[in-house]
Amino acid sequence: MKKYIDAYAFRRHLDNILPFTALPQERSLHFKFAKDAVLWALDHESAADVTKVVRCRDCLHHDAGEDECESWNYCKILAQDVRDDWFCASGIKKKEG
Repeated sequence: MKKYIDAYAFRRHLDNILPFTALPQERSLHFKFAKDAVLWALDHESAADVTKVVRCRDCLHHDAGEDECESWNYCKILAQDVRDDWFCASGIKKKEG
């Protein structure tokens, strides 16, 4: 499974890992070279096509329930049964509270 990161936050984190002045000069140069290589790779990686989604369980159009015999998750827009971890382009987040 791929994991998508915030590249700007990663850069800030990398800057804060270890200041170059805390290392002997030879190790400092190796660390700077490694850091520069990582940043170059980060800058040249293609961006993923990702977006936040609303899962069915959090969607305004989701209806869930259960009785003595069964439980269900139903989408009022698609007019079909769904899993609560599904999502679609019509998802609208329920208001909190």
